[in-house]
Amino acid sequence: MPRVRAESDEKPLALAEAAHTLVQADAVRAAELAGRALGLARARSDREAEVAALHALGFARAELGDARAVRTLRAAVRIADRHGLARRAALARRPLAIYLADTGAIGAALREIDTACAWPDEHERARAEVARIAVLGIAGRAPASLSASNRALLTLRREGDLLWEARLLKNRGLLLAERGDAAAAEPDLTRARDL
Repeated sequence: MPRVRAESDEKPLALAEAAHTLVQADAVRAAELAGRALGLARARSDREAEVAALHALGFARAELGDARAVRTLRAAVRIADRHGLARRAALARRPLAIYLADTGAIGAALREIDTACAWPDEHERARAEVARIAVLGIAGRAPASLSASNRALLTLRREGDLLWEARLLKNRGLLLAERGDAAAAEPDLTRARDL
């Protein structure tokens, strides 16, 4: 007879990461899983798992249209910053910036995404560029130059990160189309679709 896994055996960080992965497929289930991870992380004083769980919970809440999403993501950033978890803070800042922009808090959104884009790891900076372009699009602002997104694309291609390359191309293509540059948008959107 298989052994039933006791809740005390569950690893809150693994649960939080599983919840994050599940958000776009089943946000309700992801929120439940993230909530369980959060409870375990807090019970064990595991700050990294707590931040990861708050990040996943905030993402799930945003997908569900729950007004607590921004507050949850802000808590993730605050706790990560307080405990020196710079990578976790940068990861949580990306969706936070997008959701702040969605609520009209453009200045705060730009500050959060600028901080996330300052992360020293080149690959994570390239992924953060995806969110920066989304924030600019929501704000109705075009980047002064596409050099940051071009650098990000080179990094993503070098890393073989096709998913994030497609996301960046889609966001950039939509931004270009919205500003009326259909000729520049078409190759980005076509490549994103193909990826």
